[in-house]
Amino acid sequence: MPGGSYRVCVKTAGFTHRSFIDVAVFKASDDADARALSQQVRNLQIVRGYTRAFFDKHLKGTRNTLLDQESTLDVKVKVDRFPAHSRGE
Repeated sequence: MPGGSYRVCVKTAGFTHRSFIDVAVFKASDDADARALSQQVRNLQIVRGYTRAFFDKHLKGTRNTLLDQESTLDVKVKVDRFPAHSRGE
């Protein structure tokens, strides 16, 4: 990718590598614990926000996205930025 790449690590309750899909929300909706559903919906919102930031940055050319900012969320989010490499590397 000409602009490099990103790795976004999120640490919060119930967040896994598969949190980018809504299956966890469906499973939590079957749970009697309303907090589980609320947490899974929040996790999906985090994924959507960072995904949207990636596309805004690389397709729209937006300069200051979530990928460029320190997290203001109540969860731990770490964004690693990897520089672009030339084709010869």
